[in-house]
Amino acid sequence: MHQKATVIAETYPDREFHGEVLQIHPLAKVEQNVTTFDVTIEVDNSEGLLMAGMNASVEIIAGFRENALLVPREALTDARTIARMVGFNPMGAGQRGDMRRPEGGRPSGGPPAGMTSDRSSNPKRMVIVIANGKEEPRDVEIGLSNFEKAEILSGLAEGDTVLTTVTSKALQDREAFLQRIREHSQIPGMGR
Repeated sequence: MHQKATVIAETYPDREFHGEVLQIHPLAKVEQNVTTFDVTIEVDNSEGLLMAGMNASVEIIAGFRENALLVPREALTDARTIARMVGFNPMGAGQRGDMRRPEGGRPSGGPPAGMTSDRSSNPKRMVIVIANGKEEPRDVEIGLSNFEKAEILSGLAEGDTVLTTVTSKALQDREAFLQRIREHSQIPGMGR
């Protein structure tokens, strides 16, 4: 089964053309430290409106889940990182993230569209949960993810409070990276 794609040509900004991905070319191109791959999409152009050389935006649905429980990617960690945190109070350096499933199952600021599998076969990761006023490491299984959020398949429940531990330098580097990607490729769910 091919991935679905939506194409919006600048000439017809209020019209969507639907198609599917036929091929993702294996040879990468690197421009301004951003790696891209050419993609061939077959689009229904039965009306003959699309022509060679037109500029267009493309959204490719890599995966979709309704009513998904999501956490910020910064909340995900591994056992090694948790071991380094023993004796360290992450609440002083971290932020609390209240896990709530917004109406429609989508978080504000990032739809599940465009999410990709973080690793093959639903990897196990860890989060730090605030339970009864104490930090508690918990194994979670993740599904689809993008640059901002990850789907939780098991290990958390809606309403659980998780800790994110991002240093300001790491957050700045992440934001700069995301901005370069937004400017270059306008990934769905990443804003413009």
